Amino acid sequence: MKVKLLKRFLPIIICTLLTSCSAIQPRDRVTNIMFIDYRPYVSADFHISPNAYTQPHNVLGELMIEVYPAIIEGQTKESKFADGIYSSGFSANKVYKETITPEELLEIAVSYALKLGADGIANFDAKVIYNTTYLKSGEIIQSVSHYDIKGLCIDRL
Repeated sequence: MKVKLLKRFLPIIICTLLTSCSAIQPRDRVTNIMFIDYRPYVSADFHISPNAYTQPHNVLGELMIEVYPAIIEGQTKESKFADGIYSSGFSANKVYKETITPEELLEIAVSYALKLGADGIANFDAKVIYNTTYLKSGEIIQSVSHYDIKGLCIDRL
Protein backbone atom coordinates (compact mmCIF):
# COMPACT_ATOMS: atom_id res chain seq x y z
CA MET A 1 0.00 0.00 0.00
CA LYS A 2 2.78 2.44 0.97
CA VAL A 3 4.73 1.62 -2.21
CA LYS A 4 1.71 2.35 -4.41
CA LEU A 5 1.19 5.71 -2.70
CA LEU A 6 4.86 6.54 -3.05
CA LYS A 7 4.84 5.62 -6.77
CA ARG A 8 1.75 7.74 -7.31
CA PHE A 9 2.92 10.87 -5.47
CA LEU A 10 6.69 10.76 -6.14
CA PRO A 11 6.45 12.35 -9.64
CA ILE A 12 4.21 15.10 -8.25
CA ILE A 13 6.63 15.81 -5.40
CA ILE A 14 9.63 15.91 -7.75
CA CYS A 15 7.88 18.27 -10.19
CA THR A 16 6.85 20.56 -7.35
CA LEU A 17 10.39 20.73 -5.98
CA LEU A 18 11.96 21.37 -9.38
CA THR A 19 9.58 24.12 -10.44
CA SER A 20 9.20 25.93 -7.13
CA CYS A 21 12.73 27.41 -7.19
CA SER A 22 12.75 28.59 -10.78
CA ALA A 23 10.40 31.56 -10.55
CA ILE A 24 11.89 34.57 -12.34
CA GLN A 25 11.00 37.93 -10.89
CA PRO A 26 10.51 40.91 -13.21
CA ARG A 27 13.14 43.65 -13.11
CA ASP A 28 13.84 46.91 -14.85
CA ARG A 29 16.27 47.17 -17.74
CA VAL A 30 19.89 47.67 -16.72
CA THR A 31 22.11 49.78 -18.98
CA ASN A 32 25.80 50.32 -18.24
CA ILE A 33 27.46 53.14 -20.18
CA MET A 34 31.15 54.05 -20.12
CA PHE A 35 32.27 57.02 -22.21
CA ILE A 36 35.96 57.85 -22.48
CA ASP A 37 36.64 61.37 -23.71
CA TYR A 38 39.74 61.44 -25.95
CA ARG A 39 39.45 65.17 -26.75
CA PRO A 40 41.85 66.53 -24.08
CA TYR A 41 44.64 64.26 -25.32
CA VAL A 42 43.93 64.69 -29.04
CA SER A 43 44.04 68.47 -28.62
CA ALA A 44 47.47 68.05 -26.95
CA ASP A 45 48.65 66.13 -30.09
CA PHE A 46 48.52 62.70 -28.43
CA HIS A 47 46.97 60.17 -30.81
CA ILE A 48 44.51 57.79 -29.23
CA SER A 49 42.09 55.56 -31.08
CA PRO A 50 40.40 52.15 -30.83
CA ASN A 51 41.53 51.56 -34.42
CA ALA A 52 44.91 50.64 -35.88
CA TYR A 53 47.22 53.55 -36.76
CA THR A 54 47.85 53.37 -40.53
CA GLN A 55 50.43 56.16 -40.94
CA PRO A 56 54.19 55.55 -40.55
CA HIS A 57 55.08 54.82 -36.91
CA ASN A 58 57.33 52.83 -34.60
CA VAL A 59 55.72 50.34 -32.24
CA LEU A 60 57.07 50.71 -28.71
CA GLY A 61 55.12 47.86 -27.16
CA GLU A 62 51.76 46.56 -26.09
CA LEU A 63 50.20 48.19 -23.06
CA MET A 64 48.14 45.98 -20.72
CA ILE A 65 46.90 47.42 -17.43
CA GLU A 66 44.54 46.01 -14.81
CA VAL A 67 43.15 48.48 -12.28
CA TYR A 68 41.52 47.11 -9.13
CA PRO A 69 39.45 49.62 -7.13
CA ALA A 70 40.65 50.29 -3.60
CA ILE A 71 38.51 49.00 -0.77
CA ILE A 72 37.70 51.93 1.46
CA GLU A 73 36.64 51.77 5.06
CA GLY A 74 33.54 53.76 5.94
CA GLN A 75 31.92 54.73 9.20
CA THR A 76 31.87 52.36 12.17
CA LYS A 77 28.47 50.90 12.91
CA GLU A 78 27.62 49.75 16.44
CA SER A 79 25.45 46.69 16.90
CA LYS A 80 22.11 47.12 18.67
CA PHE A 81 22.05 43.44 19.61
CA ALA A 82 23.69 43.18 23.01
CA ASP A 83 22.74 41.84 26.35
CA GLY A 84 24.66 42.17 29.59
CA ILE A 85 25.24 38.43 30.04
CA TYR A 86 26.33 36.82 26.76
CA SER A 87 27.57 39.64 24.59
CA SER A 88 28.38 43.29 24.76
CA GLY A 89 27.59 44.01 21.13
CA PHE A 90 30.09 44.54 18.38
CA SER A 91 31.16 47.19 15.95
CA ALA A 92 31.56 46.64 12.25
CA ASN A 93 33.19 48.86 9.68
CA LYS A 94 31.35 49.47 6.44
CA VAL A 95 33.59 48.90 3.45
CA TYR A 96 33.04 49.78 -0.18
CA LYS A 97 35.00 49.99 -3.42
CA GLU A 98 36.25 53.31 -4.71
CA THR A 99 34.68 54.72 -7.86
CA ILE A 100 37.08 55.06 -10.78
CA THR A 101 36.00 57.31 -13.64
CA PRO A 102 36.73 56.58 -17.31
CA GLU A 103 38.88 59.73 -17.37
CA GLU A 104 41.05 58.32 -14.57
CA LEU A 105 41.53 55.07 -16.51
CA LEU A 106 42.55 57.00 -19.62
CA GLU A 107 44.94 59.16 -17.58
CA ILE A 108 46.62 56.02 -16.19
CA ALA A 109 47.15 54.64 -19.71
CA VAL A 110 48.33 57.90 -21.27
CA SER A 111 50.71 58.67 -18.39
CA TYR A 112 52.36 55.29 -18.72
CA ALA A 113 52.60 55.59 -22.52
CA LEU A 114 54.22 59.03 -22.20
CA LYS A 115 56.82 57.61 -19.78
CA LEU A 116 57.76 55.13 -22.51
CA GLY A 117 58.19 57.96 -25.03
CA ALA A 118 55.00 57.20 -26.96
CA ASP A 119 52.95 59.93 -28.60
CA GLY A 120 49.94 57.72 -29.19
CA ILE A 121 48.01 54.60 -28.28
CA ALA A 122 46.47 52.63 -31.12
CA ASN A 123 43.95 49.79 -30.71
CA PHE A 124 42.93 51.33 -27.38
CA ASP A 125 40.39 49.33 -25.41
CA ALA A 126 39.05 49.72 -21.87
CA LYS A 127 36.64 47.25 -20.30
CA VAL A 128 34.85 46.92 -17.01
CA ILE A 129 35.11 43.39 -15.59
CA TYR A 130 32.18 42.53 -13.33
CA ASN A 131 31.57 39.96 -10.65
CA THR A 132 28.08 38.72 -11.47
CA THR A 133 25.81 36.87 -9.05
CA TYR A 134 22.56 35.30 -10.20
CA LEU A 135 20.02 34.89 -7.41
CA LYS A 136 17.30 32.25 -7.41
CA SER A 137 14.72 35.02 -7.59
CA GLY A 138 16.06 35.94 -11.05
CA GLU A 139 17.77 39.07 -9.76
CA ILE A 140 21.25 39.81 -11.07
CA ILE A 141 23.76 41.54 -8.82
CA GLN A 142 26.84 43.02 -10.47
CA SER A 143 29.82 44.61 -8.78
CA VAL A 144 32.98 45.88 -10.41
CA SER A 145 35.87 43.45 -10.12
CA HIS A 146 38.44 45.49 -12.03
CA TYR A 147 39.16 47.38 -15.25
CA ASP A 148 41.21 46.11 -18.21
CA ILE A 149 43.04 48.66 -20.36
CA LYS A 150 44.87 47.60 -23.51
CA GLY A 151 46.52 49.31 -26.43
CA LEU A 152 49.58 49.59 -28.63
CA CYS A 153 52.05 52.33 -27.66
CA ILE A 154 53.31 54.02 -30.79
CA ASP A 155 55.76 56.75 -31.82
CA ARG A 156 54.42 58.53 -34.88
CA LEU A 157 57.00 59.46 -37.55
